[in-house]
Amino acid sequence: MRLPEVKQLVLSLSAENAGLRQEMESLQRACTALSKENGRLEVSALPSRALSYQS
Repeated sequence: MRLPEVKQLVLSLSAENAGLRQEMESLQRACTALSKENGRLEVSALPSRALSYQS
């Protein structure tokens, strides 16, 4: 490979990496939100007696 080709490849991979990083961060935020929602659903599904034992 010649230097201009290598430079172009590096730029392309850098741009792809930035896009993947943004997607990863978005997925992490979505997973965090879903995890919190799941926790609320599980707590609300417990019988009221079981809630008194969680304290």
